Amino acid sequence: MSSAAAQRHVGGGEARAFVVLALALCLTAQLLGPSVAATEPMSWRAWLVVASASATLVGVIWGGQLCLAWLPPLARRRDLGLALSSALVAAGILVDLFHLDVFGAHLSLAAVDVGLQAFISGEVPVPWRTLGVALLVVAGWVAGLPWLLARLRALPLRAPARLVTRNSAVALALSLSLLLLVETATTDPADAGAAALAARLPWRAVAANQSPDTAGLAVPGMELSERTEQRQFDHLLSRRDTLLTGVRAERRPDILLLVVESLRADAASAAEMPALHALTRGCLSVPRYYSSGNNTGTGLFGLLNGLPAFYYRAARNSGTFSLPLDLLGRLGYRRTVWMSRDLREWDAIYQRQFEGHVDASHLAAGRTQADREVAMVDDMLADMASRTAGGGPHFDFMMVYGTHYPYTYPKRFAHHRPEAPLDFEMGADVAHKDPALAAAIRNRYRNAARFVDHLVGRVVADLKRRGRFDSTVILVTGDHGEEFWEHGRFGHTWGLVEQQIRVPIALCVPGRPASPRRYGGHPDIMPTIFDHMGLSVDVGSLATGRSLLAAAGDDDVAIVGRGIIREQRSFDYVLAGGALKVNFHNYGPLLATAV
Repeated sequence: MSSAAAQRHVGGGEARAFVVLALALCLTAQLLGPSVAATEPMSWRAWLVVASASATLVGVIWGGQLCLAWLPPLARRRDLGLALSSALVAAGILVDLFHLDVFGAHLSLAAVDVGLQAFISGEVPVPWRTLGVALLVVAGWVAGLPWLLARLRALPLRAPARLVTRNSAVALALSLSLLLLVETATTDPADAGAAALAARLPWRAVAANQSPDTAGLAVPGMELSERTEQRQFDHLLSRRDTLLTGVRAERRPDILLLVVESLRADAASAAEMPALHALTRGCLSVPRYYSSGNNTGTGLFGLLNGLPAFYYRAARNSGTFSLPLDLLGRLGYRRTVWMSRDLREWDAIYQRQFEGHVDASHLAAGRTQADREVAMVDDMLADMASRTAGGGPHFDFMMVYGTHYPYTYPKRFAHHRPEAPLDFEMGADVAHKDPALAAAIRNRYRNAARFVDHLVGRVVADLKRRGRFDSTVILVTGDHGEEFWEHGRFGHTWGLVEQQIRVPIALCVPGRPASPRRYGGHPDIMPTIFDHMGLSVDVGSLATGRSLLAAAGDDDVAIVGRGIIREQRSFDYVLAGGALKVNFHNYGPLLATAV
């Protein structure tokens, strides 16, 4: 073999090795993605695992490159095939990385099913522009890689083993250096406040006078993990009949929970939502109040069960579950759900939260979403007016949808202009590409909030007119918040920033106008209601939430988790309290930020 031919062979091998190295680095990024995205300090064991995995991967790359360096050069048509296949593999890895960053889980058939449902139902518009750009990038790669391979083959390369070893060592050093830089720049391991606040987590300890049987979900000396959560939840499930047997209440007031979709805390201002703002001033409120999650299912789970988000997956594994609703049924409550949009159609929320635990449900009819909202309120108020005195207590749950994307309302509520069209484009880059559109989208949300406030005002006025307001427990809150690019994202489910998880609260409890708490969350609602009712069972035996009527202590905190949809879940949680918001993983250390 001539020297020129040998050089061409080596060059062809190096070119193919270049592609293999690029794909291997993508795979390394995928494997290290959770550690980098977590922005939390890793233990020395984790560093050892990362270093060992990286060293093994580099060894595989080195061996593969050395073998490829002595193979005959690929034909031009095979170069094209290599370009296309590598583009598809890289695209799949990058899509999976994006999914891992957003949902905390790798791509799966269930995730594809959720995405298809979202596109078909219109919840999420098809990103045609993004798909077009992606196709152009893939086309450029497929067309350009054969040209690059041809240029690389023309380079005179010698001693491939030495060159490959050097390249692999540089790649390893750069990847570990990048990981170290990200780690150093985004964490503050010396923050003692975070560790002090973490000590308040409810599973850390149990009062000395409680036995494991009556301690509810708090198990001393156990690290939090999915296995622990499932064991704790199964323990609670096994005690369901015992907790419900012979339960009594000193008071049985009517209960109305009015939950507004995607209602962030700062929406309930005097200017934007005067009726709700007046309720927050006249009823029990908490300065910093949080949902239990950043999507509907996780938020409603905390609200209806008195449990934080990290038990939601355990509850989903167990099927439908709502012990507080069952308890109200044992106390003689007629339990009714009022909907303007069917909660059965998205992630089986109705089936998991209500089915088998309520006595009736009503889905309003109407031509538009706004029409259905009005009809839902009309139906509920008519039903309330028909109830006779002495007919037993009622529990009503109403879900108002107007402030959910795409933010619907009758035209007479379009106070803020310009307003975006109903089919507006949403995406993370809208605020940068078109600030005027971003402002118009925010105006749609503000108009929808004004419409929702009108509906809240109608309900409150009707209860006062019939003399039922002062004898009814009334809650108005959001299931979660909504972000408008304050942290680079639009909507919810993306993260645990204040705009996505902090919601307003107006809890009208007869004769209880104030709360001593500074922090609270959805898991505290049912314990607060049960505290007012004077249950014969210890509320702590069925919920981890704390009554907002009780004196504040070390438990003056709120726990929020990222949303769970289908099989995707995240290990990210935050604990808010003591002027700090601590970000932590179900398996990892802490990162504190001021709130």
